[in-house]
Amino acid sequence: MFFQREDDEVMEENHIENEYLTPREVMSLLCIGKNKFYELVHSGELPAFRIGKLWRVRRWDLQRYCERIATGHQPIV
Repeated sequence: MFFQREDDEVMEENHIENEYLTPREVMSLLCIGKNKFYELVHSGELPAFRIGKLWRVRRWDLQRYCERIATGHQPIV
């Protein structure tokens, strides 16, 4: 299914990137397991929040985390 954006660009609905990632998406992107994901979250290295029982990570926060790791900077805790 398609929709028309205000700038007249047509995009397919399933290609829209969500600003908030699920733990499963983060684990897949980082190639880490569930234990490592929750270790990063609970230590404060990877900012995340809960909506009810569901954890979410902002895409921007994940990008910042990866940049810190790639440049060798210590995580902000």
